Order: sequence, then C-alpha cells, then structure tokens
Amino acid sequence: MSDSSFSAILWEDHNLIPAVVQDAGTRQVLMVGFMNQEAFRLTRETERVHFYSRSRGAMWRKGETSGNELVVEEMRVNCEQNSLLVLATPLGPTCHEGYESCYFRRIEPDGNLTVVMERSVDPETIYGSSATQSTILNDPTRLWYRAYEYLRDNDFSSESGTSRRLHDPNEPLASRLADELEELAGVLTGEHGHQGLISDVLLEGSQAMYWTALIAVRDRISWSTLRPDRALATSDEGLKRNVVARMLQGDAALWREPLRPSTNLAARCHATLALIAQACAVCGVEPSAILQRDLDELRTREYLAPLFDGI
Repeated sequence: MSDSSFSAILWEDHNLIPAVVQDAGTRQVLMVGFMNQEAFRLTRETERVHFYSRSRGAMWRKGETSGNELVVEEMRVNCEQNSLLVLATPLGPTCHEGYESCYFRRIEPDGNLTVVMERSVDPETIYGSSATQSTILNDPTRLWYRAYEYLRDNDFSSESGTSRRLHDPNEPLASRLADELEELAGVLTGEHGHQGLISDVLLEGSQAMYWTALIAVRDRISWSTLRPDRALATSDEGLKRNVVARMLQGDAALWREPLRPSTNLAARCHATLALIAQACAVCGVEPSAILQRDLDELRTREYLAPLFDGI
C-alpha cells in the first residue's frame, strides 16, 4: 500500500471513520463498522475488511471467527473525506445472526420490526463449527509451528535447508511464497498441474504453507499471535475456484512488494494461511490434510527427533 493512500482520509480531524460495506456484485449494503488508521492499513494490505471495535478497544478482522470474510474489491471515499464505502465479495453470510446482510429487518410505520430476508444459516452452525475446527487444529498447528521454531533456535544449517533459510536474513522467503501462491492459483484454474487436482492442491498448498511459516518464524511471530489454527479453520466451500485463484494472485503480488516498516506481518501471514485454506476448501480438500502432510515430512527428520519423541 502506498503511503499516499492515507491522504484519502482527513485523519487529523477523525480518529475513527465509518465504513459502509456493500456487496460488490449485488450492491446490497452488508454492514457498517468503524476504521482507524491501522484498520484502514490492514484492509488495504490484506484485501480483507478490518475494523476497530469501540466496545472492545481492539482491532478485528471480519470473519476471523466464522470464516465469513469480506474480500475487498474497491474502496471509495466520500466528498468530505471522512467516511468510506467498501465494495467487497462476502465469503458467506455477513451478519452474525446468519443473514446475508445485517440490515435484515424493516421498520414498520408503527415502529415494529419485520424480518424481510431469509436466514442463510443457523448462527450455531457458523460459529460452532469454526470454533470446533479451530480447536481440532490447535495442537497440530502448535506442534507444526514449534518444529520451525526449533529449526530457527538451533542451527542445523549443515543438515537442513529450512534451518539454513531461517538463519539467513537475506533469504528471499517472500518471493518464494509468491511463486507458490501463483502455482496454487494455476492449479485452481487448470493452468498448472502435475498429478491431478487433489494431489496438486496438497503439494502446492503445503509448499505455500511452508514458506508462510518460515516468514512468520524468522520474524519471531509467536503461534498465539499468528493463530494458524484459526486461519486454517476459516473457509467457504461455496466460493468459485476462479475467484479464489484471483485472490491468490493478488496475495502473491502483495508478497512481491517490499515490506514496509509499518506492515503487520502477523496479519499478512494469517491472511495468507486463510487463503490457502480457502483454496483447499473449494477443491474439496481439508486444510488439515496439508498440515498433516507437512507434519509427516517433519517427523522423518532425525534432527527433529527430540521434538517429536513421545508424541
């Protein structure tokens, strides 16, 4: 994101600005939230809508629990430069009550409220399932991430290319990740292949996860900050493959740009892991399968035996 994009908003007059989110396809208003400069920057960098919660006093990414993220297509500013219109593609119902829009009730002349939309899904299905899936992935992702931290904290460069990369600050990890994201996009469009769709998704997805992990671990981002379990649990099987492929290509382009000092690298890595999970989901592959693939490979390394013994 260019620094000039901040000048689109008169931040000196407003700590928080309202952001209206509209479905890029149907133009239906989905929700309204508030952004501060950090939420605005994260939204621009990750192409996922972020807000600042006034009640919690914290940043949050739409869909971080449910998986129903809002993928940014375009951002517009009003004439007074103090509010935003975000055109986005929703990855599922936007409202936490299971409706496509938060504006599912009409105010009648007598003041009563009438529900004018059909609920898409039961809220318990949205939040219960993602929470359960995240819990299932908690321990495996901790072990997976700990293995890379072990290779960073112990120098096995003579035996392990991964350890060597983690000890070399000049290793171009971001560009390697961009390459794998583009290949994964090619698998989804049919332009890149080896042994068939499922095998290729497992291969390219695991490689993209690998480079994402290395970026995060080398920067000493903790598991609890990255939360790969939550990232891998947020996906929507109903999204079209070509849409996900375009999202992967856009993410690859972001990784090819030089990282700015203000970049929230943990958020970037989390968003990329969630996108890899999305690519798996649209091809009928469980994200846990690529995680297990990587864990199985790590278990074969003798220098990691102290980590895996007894597990």
